[in-house]
Amino acid sequence: MLAALALDTAIAVIDAVTPIILINLVVVGPLVAAIRSTPRGTALVSAYALALGLYEGIPHGIFGTGDHLVRCAAIACTGALAVWGSVVRSQREAEQERDALLARATRVLVGSLDYDAMLGDVAALVVPALADRGAIDLVEDAGPRRVAAAGAPPDAAGDPLRDPALGIAEVLRTGEPRLHASSPAAGLESALVVALRVRGRAIGAMTLATQAGGRELREDDLAFAEELARRCALAVENARLFRERGHIAHTLQSSLLPARLPHMPGYEIAARFHAAGEAVEVGGDFFDVFETRDGSWIVVIGDVSGKGPEAAATTALVRYTLRALAIDDRPPSDALLELNEAVLREGHDDRFVTLALARLDRRDHSRATICASGHPLPLLVAPDGTVTPIGRHGTALGVVDDPRIAECDVELSPGDKIVFVTDGVIEARVDGAMLGVDGLADLLRSCGALDTMATGDRIEDEVLGDARDDVAVLVVRRLDAARQPAGSEGLARSGALGSERALALRLRGGPRAPAAARTALDALQDRGLDPDEAHTARLLLSEVVTNSVVHGGSGATDWIGLDVELSPLALRVEVRDRGPGFRPAPSLPGPLSPDGRGLFLVDELADRWGVADGGRSVWFELDRASA
Repeated sequence: MLAALALDTAIAVIDAVTPIILINLVVVGPLVAAIRSTPRGTALVSAYALALGLYEGIPHGIFGTGDHLVRCAAIACTGALAVWGSVVRSQREAEQERDALLARATRVLVGSLDYDAMLGDVAALVVPALADRGAIDLVEDAGPRRVAAAGAPPDAAGDPLRDPALGIAEVLRTGEPRLHASSPAAGLESALVVALRVRGRAIGAMTLATQAGGRELREDDLAFAEELARRCALAVENARLFRERGHIAHTLQSSLLPARLPHMPGYEIAARFHAAGEAVEVGGDFFDVFETRDGSWIVVIGDVSGKGPEAAATTALVRYTLRALAIDDRPPSDALLELNEAVLREGHDDRFVTLALARLDRRDHSRATICASGHPLPLLVAPDGTVTPIGRHGTALGVVDDPRIAECDVELSPGDKIVFVTDGVIEARVDGAMLGVDGLADLLRSCGALDTMATGDRIEDEVLGDARDDVAVLVVRRLDAARQPAGSEGLARSGALGSERALALRLRGGPRAPAAARTALDALQDRGLDPDEAHTARLLLSEVVTNSVVHGGSGATDWIGLDVELSPLALRVEVRDRGPGFRPAPSLPGPLSPDGRGLFLVDELADRWGVADGGRSVWFELDRASA
C-alpha cells in the first residue's frame, strides 16, 4: 500500500510541474494496491487517488470543468474496480489458504492412530492461522475431556474457552454449530464451536476464538471449521475402531497361547512368540504344554492356515480339543487322528492344521514320543552341538479322512534339547536367503551348551530381522538333577498385536539372578525403550530382584518369578519369591546402613508401585515418555 501511495504522489508532483495533464495516471496506485494490498488498503489508495485528481485540477486551471469531472469520475470508477478486484483476490487467497490448511490437517489426521497427539497437531495448525485460541474436547465414558489446546495460555481469570457462555455442552448435546460474533466471553472478540460428528452423533467439539481487538470470525470461518471437524471426527473414530479391533485381536491371540509355562520336573522349558503383520490380525501359530492324567507331559506346537477370526476359531478348536483328547493315557497318534476328524467336521475346505507333538514320559525322563503332521520336524540338540531331526513326516490335519501319522520314540540324554519351531522360522530370510531347516540346524550347533531361554533368544534374534510370518519357538531340555542346575525358563511374547511385549519367566535364584533378570529385560525392550527409560528400568529391576535374593532367601535352588509387560504407554514389572514377605515402609537409609536403599529407589523413581501376596510379590510401573 505504501508503494501505491508513493507512486500516486510522484505522479501528482510531476503533473503539478508540467503543462501536460497527467491527472488520469493516478489510477496506477489503486491498480497496484489491488494486486498486493487488502481491500481496505486498496480503498484508501483509491480515495487518495481521487483526492489527488480533484486537487490537480487547480494547477491546470480546469477545476470544476466538465473535462475535470469526467477525469475524476474515471479515477473513481477505476478505484472502485480496484477495490472489487482486491476483494475477489483476497477471497480467492483466503480460500486457497484454507484449502492448504485443510490439506495439511488431513495429512496430520491420516498419519497417526494416536488421536490425542494428532488432534494436538491439528490445533497447532489452526492457531494462529485461523484463530488466536483453539481447543478440542472429546466425549468419553467419564464425560468430555479436553485433549488438545493451542494459543494464548489461560490468564488469571481462567481459560475463556471453558466459559459456559460458549455453549460447548449444548453443541455436544445437539450437534449444532454456534457462532459468537461479538464478545462471547471475557477477553475474546469472537468465537465458534462446532461438533465432531460421526454417524449422526457428536463425539466431541472444536472451539476457536479470537482475542479482544483482533479479527472477527465469520460464516465462512464457521463453514471451514465444520469441514475440519468432520475430518477430525472421522480420524478419531477410525483410530478408536482400529484400537478396539487391535485390543480384540490381542486378547484373542493371547487366549490362544498359555499365559505362562508350567514347571516340568526334570525338564527346563522356554518359548518365544512373535506376532507379525498388522495389529488387528490374529495368526494361526500356537503352542501348548500340559500334564496328562498319568503325570506325563504333552508339548505341542502348530500352525493353522490363514489369519483372522476364522483362523483363530480353528486354533482354539485344535488347542482345546487336543487337550481333551491327549489328557488321557492314549498314544499321541490316536489323539491326532481324532483331532483330524474334529477339524474335518468343521467343514472348512481351505482350513488345515500342521503340528508337531512330543509326549514326555513321567516315569523315564529319557524317553519322548514324537508325532509330526505336516509340520517341520523337531530338532534334537545335544550338549556338544550335534543337531538331529527327530520324528517322521506325516499328513497335515483337516485335509484327508485317513492321514498318515507315525510315532517315533526318542532317547533323551541329560542336557539334550528338543527344539520346535513354526514355518515362520524356517521361511525367514537371513542374509537375503531363506533360513530353511539346514540353516536352523547350523544355527543350533552353536547352542548346545545354552539353556532353553538363551536358545530361543538366539533363534529369534536370527530371524526377526525379516520375519514376514508369525514366529513361534518352543525349547525343552532334559535335566540331570544331580549334576545340572536348571537355567532361566518361561515365555516371552512380542510383535504387532497391541505393540506389546511380555515376559513370564522363572529365574534361578542366587547371586546371578539380578544379572539374569537384566539380560531378560534387555532382550525384551530392545528397540522398545529410550536409553533413560531402559536405565531406570534396569536399576529398579536389579534392586527388586536383589531384595528377593537377600531378604526373600531365594538361593540357587529356588525360583524367582519375573513378569514384565511393555506397552506403548508403560512398563510394568512384577517380581515374586517364596520368602517370608514384608510390609513396605520405604525411607532414606542412613549413610552406614547396608539395607533399605532398593525400596527407597523404587519409591522415588517408579510412577507406581506396590506389593501383593503378603509382600512376596513386588511390582512397579514406569510411564513411557512417548505416551
